[in-house]
Amino acid sequence: HEYPWDFPFTYECGMGEWPGAAAAGGGGGGLVAVLVLLGSLGCLVACAYNYAVLQKRGEEIVPGIEYIRRGKEIAEGLLSRRGGGLSSSGGGGSASEGYQSL
Repeated sequence: HEYPWDFPFTYECGMGEWPGAAAAGGGGGGLVAVLVLLGSLGCLVACAYNYAVLQKRGEEIVPGIEYIRRGKEIAEGLLSRRGGGLSSSGGGGSASEGYQSL
């Protein structure tokens, strides 16, 4: 019997890929996934260490929190020059605050 479709029963690795992709270790998606996984695991371990050993609590548990705060201060300083802001104080400002009227 002849069938109306034709498909191969074997598959050759690397068919249709860029020739250097196999030598370079693939497209890099696997490497990115492994790096994200290792970074997340490292952050989790550092948080546990800060909590259990250093007895830190609250946002002090987060590794590198001082750099995050410094970045927030720099962003707030830049935005305050433009008339915007990242204030998390929840102060009651008007809806048109920071805008010029026409």
